Formats: sequence, C-alpha cells, structure tokens
Amino acid sequence: MGKIYSTQPFKIALSYPELPAVPAKTEIEYQRPDGRRGRFAAGIDTVGKKLYYWSAPGEKLGIAGTWRFWNVVTDANGDEYPGEPVVIVIHGRGN
Repeated sequence: MGKIYSTQPFKIALSYPELPAVPAKTEIEYQRPDGRRGRFAAGIDTVGKKLYYWSAPGEKLGIAGTWRFWNVVTDANGDEYPGEPVVIVIHGRGN
C-alpha cells in the first residue's frame, strides 16, 4: 500500500471475524493523533468479511500523524461488538 496523505480523499476497509445474528448498525470508529474520537457510518461486505468507508468528494482526514481505526458492529439490542484497532500513519503534504 502506498502512503496516505491528509490532503487526499481516502477509503478504509477493515476485516471482521464474525457478525452478530442481525447487525443493526455498522461503523468505523477512529482516534485522531490529537486524541479526539469519531465514527464513520460503514457499509458491510458479508462475502469479503469487511466493513468499509469511502470518503465523500472533497472529504479529507486533514491531520497528519498516527491514527487508529476499528470497526464497531451494533446488534438489534444495541450491544456493540468492536474489532481490533489498526494503526495507520497519515502523512502530511510532501512528507
């Protein structure tokens, strides 16, 4: 995989080992280099066992540094099943 820059559109695809019987919501949660957290509503690929998010046109991460991403699946009862975090270094322009 090539470098990911803070100034470019991006996509995130994270694998999961298994799903609850009826996933009600699928998200990718993140922690930015400054410690702030957030979530992207994610699509689900049940054949490839991945949750994915593609940035909207013009959307960028905007902050260079070490980011953490993990998937979160919520079942019909509201119980959350988080995945293992993945660490990705996002590079600044020209780095």
